[in-house]
Amino acid sequence: MHYYKVIVHGHSLPPQKENIGEDTAKRVPLDKRVYFIPDALTSEIMWIGVTTFILVLLSVWFFHAPLENHADPQVTPLGTTAPWYFLWIQGALKMGDKVLWGIIFPTVVLVVLMILPYIDLTPSRRYADRRFAISAMLVVMSGMTVLSYMGLAEYGVNTSADAEILHHLTHEPAHNKMGILLPVPYDELAPGIYTTRQFEAEEGEGEAAIAALNAYLSQAREGEIIVEELRSTHHPTISDVSDLRFRPVPAGTRLEDVLKEFAHEIESENKELYNGWGMIIVSDHQENLRRVDVLIIWETVEMEEGEPVLVNGEVVPILNYVDALSNEAIPNIEDISLATTADYTITEVEGTTVVVDANGNEVFSSADYVLVEASDGTIVSEDGTAVLSADGLLLLAQDGVPVTIPQYTISEDHLFIHRNAAYFMN
Repeated sequence: MHYYKVIVHGHSLPPQKENIGEDTAKRVPLDKRVYFIPDALTSEIMWIGVTTFILVLLSVWFFHAPLENHADPQVTPLGTTAPWYFLWIQGALKMGDKVLWGIIFPTVVLVVLMILPYIDLTPSRRYADRRFAISAMLVVMSGMTVLSYMGLAEYGVNTSADAEILHHLTHEPAHNKMGILLPVPYDELAPGIYTTRQFEAEEGEGEAAIAALNAYLSQAREGEIIVEELRSTHHPTISDVSDLRFRPVPAGTRLEDVLKEFAHEIESENKELYNGWGMIIVSDHQENLRRVDVLIIWETVEMEEGEPVLVNGEVVPILNYVDALSNEAIPNIEDISLATTADYTITEVEGTTVVVDANGNEVFSSADYVLVEASDGTIVSEDGTAVLSADGLLLLAQDGVPVTIPQYTISEDHLFIHRNAAYFMN
């Protein structure tokens, strides 16, 4: 269409060389005209051929683009943005109502751009005579530039630290970037469970730190939480706490470098990822196919607007009581009050301790625990290892004082790496 218009109407002279309102398209001298056929056509065919040759050469010898997983419409990768020409709409969406800024606003902008040529009826094309049109153009360009910047993934999006770290380790190749786990050679991905705790220990004490972690997780609730998380992802080899046996990462491998960087990133976010640590599980999934799981475990802290709450520069951990009967964690400890003999009565019925309220309603009964009144009026077990709450929960205690444990959070991601999938770091 453009070439057709040029052939029919010809080229115009520069604005400063034409008389206002005069059509100068036919005044271009014949010796300065370039005809589409054959001059422009043959020139463009040549450049298309040269460009195609260069692109093929670069694709074959300088770029490696292996096939990746099928596109999943249910999963949006972290940092995904619209194409550059729609970034301004994505930026507008961050300003509020999605219907207003995502549908109405872009429609109005496009309609205004369509009718703008019919508003500016100035016959002169000289810049000094087109102040309104030029001003409108500058306003639109400035607005588009600002909105496009707002559409970037880095603007106005508060991504959690664990999501950022997992993305850095596992994300698929895009825009010349990839997760740092992908380039690890297949043969270096020896099946096993590795942890960042190895690099938190002093020089030469990594194996001792791993042994201590194995012993701790075999008895602590933290180990049970990790196993529950892995079960939810249908992990093929982890089904019990006894399966969590960490081992040192092979020295001098790229996997070791990845774990070191993993440990450094968790440490750099030590307020949000309080007492956090990471683990990488490599397991054989199929022949020539290995599954790599990445987990971050940390003690949950109070958050406000995506940032940790600080009191005197320190985070505020979220703590749980422990049910003495089931050994399960009980959240929301601020809503739990202890039972006292001022409101409850302790009786014994046929060897069973029974606690009733002022209305005679049974609150708690147990044949395994003998409850008595403590010096402060609370109702505790004889050995002080349990204390009763006002809502009838028997809480684990030490010397009559309820025991609190951290509330743990786990973030997990995994990927599959085939023996023949060769990745290269840029």
